[in-house]
Amino acid sequence: MKSDVLIPADYFSIGTSFNPTPDLKDGSKTTMAGLETRWSEGDAVNVFHAVAGTTLYINDGCFTTSSSGNRLGVFTGTLGQALNADTQYDWYIIYPYDAGRTGPDDMTCETIVACDYNGYESQSGIGSTSALGGTGAPLVGCAKNIAGNAAVNVALMQTITTLEIQLTNHASTRTITTVNVRSPQTLSGRFYLDFSDGNHVYYTGVDDCTSANITLNVSSGQIATGATGKFYIAAKPFILENGQSLVFTFTESSGESFSQTVTFDSGKAFHAGYKRSMALDRWVDDEVIINGIAWKTCNLGASAPDGIGSLYQFNRNTALAYQDNASGFDFTYSPSESTYLLDAWTNNPCPSGWRIPNGNEVIALAGNGHVWRTAAQTGFSCNGIVLGISADLGATATQDNIQSLGGLFFPVAGWISNVPAYQTVGRIDRGWCVTFRTATSYTESQGGMFWADSGGLIGFGASENEVEGNKGNAAPVRCVKD
Repeated sequence: MKSDVLIPADYFSIGTSFNPTPDLKDGSKTTMAGLETRWSEGDAVNVFHAVAGTTLYINDGCFTTSSSGNRLGVFTGTLGQALNADTQYDWYIIYPYDAGRTGPDDMTCETIVACDYNGYESQSGIGSTSALGGTGAPLVGCAKNIAGNAAVNVALMQTITTLEIQLTNHASTRTITTVNVRSPQTLSGRFYLDFSDGNHVYYTGVDDCTSANITLNVSSGQIATGATGKFYIAAKPFILENGQSLVFTFTESSGESFSQTVTFDSGKAFHAGYKRSMALDRWVDDEVIINGIAWKTCNLGASAPDGIGSLYQFNRNTALAYQDNASGFDFTYSPSESTYLLDAWTNNPCPSGWRIPNGNEVIALAGNGHVWRTAAQTGFSCNGIVLGISADLGATATQDNIQSLGGLFFPVAGWISNVPAYQTVGRIDRGWCVTFRTATSYTESQGGMFWADSGGLIGFGASENEVEGNKGNAAPVRCVKD
């Protein structure tokens, strides 16, 4: 006998744990234009039914939809067994159709594969979602206790998380070849899905092949200057706890790569669909964005990350050479601030559009992670500290990959001393320490200055007033964008 299984074209149930945010087109079945499913001519689904409350599934085979008669989204086919009008039935629908599927609980075939065994997916072009159609994004649904003489209306639910990453290029034309995402939760592999009670329960297959990484291989991934490329990654649904992070790594055709870490704070843990916009300022050679702030990769006056550059007394714009008795050093320095001010540096030596970071911003930078690195380890000309990324990631930093890792290298420098008790005034002091000024005034005599050595952070604790140094001492400066 013939029977219609109604799956309305204007309805798409996403469930409590699913929230697909991207505007999916091409071969995908979802869109942000309302809760809508985009059906196409000839789309086919598996249909199964059983007497309500039982698991003796009847395979009803393939049901298809057609635009004929304005019935796109209404699926028709031949039932595998006649229905009794007085009997209640449970119905199960799976898209796309698979002739090898024998039931909604069939563990002999793949019910969902977020990506292949090794966690690889593919995308052609910088905005295509065609890879998310069909087997790339299965839909499932069930309807329970439906009378045998009633029409069946099944709301289908998405089975994958879709990550949309938007990259805006502010440099010359570049080409992305891969996008990788790492998570503390399982993202990819072969999974079987039990949706028989209306919920999603995922099981790994007998090979137990899963991964917390997905790599999207991109062809035709060119992004012109000022343009934005969109990349789509399908993953097993997951939930990040507060404080956990996703790490996105992008590789160019030149082989250069860079990463961004996105940490989810209170209220930002998510279940499924996720959209992330990233401005590729990191492709501007002398900038790295950390905590939403663009930092120069070099000290002011230096041409490389391991260059000390010019030195500055607190709230002064006179550039001093890194040498004993530097010309212009103010031996009679008199502070112009007498109390705490977060942004006290009014005589800005940084280029237009840039400024000295305040103490809070430096604390946040170091709070992301810090690790001491020797010249032998990094290839830089001197020892120094890596800030802005985790210690584990920073421990892999070299002069070739520090920018692509998303971190900053600060070289040893010390300061020109204005305090006779520690060193002859006008001489280089603590040259084995990493130092740089901040814009925060703490007291009349003490101004912001980060400093550290191989033993860790010095004078740097949980309280911001511990990031300080004598205002008369001249130290390097690292500028941030306004």
